[in-house]
Amino acid sequence: MKRPELRPYQAEAGAKVNAAIAAGYRRVLMVAPTGSGKTVIAAAMIDQAAAAGREVLVVAHRREIVAQTVAKLADAGIEAGIIQAGVEPRPELLVQVASIQTLHARAIRGSRFAGFSPRYARACELRWQTMAEEVIEIADKQDFVERPDIANAMVQQQRLAVDARKWLLSKMAPRKYGDRVEVAGSPDAPIIRRIELIAVYPRIEPPTIDVEPDNGPDA
Repeated sequence: MKRPELRPYQAEAGAKVNAAIAAGYRRVLMVAPTGSGKTVIAAAMIDQAAAAGREVLVVAHRREIVAQTVAKLADAGIEAGIIQAGVEPRPELLVQVASIQTLHARAIRGSRFAGFSPRYARACELRWQTMAEEVIEIADKQDFVERPDIANAMVQQQRLAVDARKWLLSKMAPRKYGDRVEVAGSPDAPIIRRIELIAVYPRIEPPTIDVEPDNGPDA
């Protein structure tokens, strides 16, 4: 099948991504507006990688996106396997389009695809590294200097973005990004159990006062 011809701006975008990868960058983000043909650009890059014998994994978070990506790749003449529940896997293909939920289940909880486990772990590690770099990048931004009228709101937004990423990093990769607690002492020392008695004051119930109704002098 004939490969689609890229428009000049699409070819330029793909060339910039390839140049960044050739320069040693391993986490390249390409941003393009809706309708610009991001999938078409990606299909051209995937085609080049597959032609060179390299494995390609495309990850999507919804079944509709998985189906759309496979269809777009097929239109470009690229045959891709699908890693998704209810779909027969084709691991012999160089290009795979995966549902993130299925990929996680098979790579982490199952042993059916043993080769995916270390790759998925490496992908997660790179993801957390990228997020940690984002924390530093966001914290270093000083765009609020040029907007004194909304500087306070911009600083608060940056703080929220940093805190959200720090919280997620501490939960997803606690050994590397979580809070550390250092315990001093000799590892050979015996464990000392201590019971501390704390005085608890008895609860005093408030007095109950019975109030009789006042029926007046003629009662």
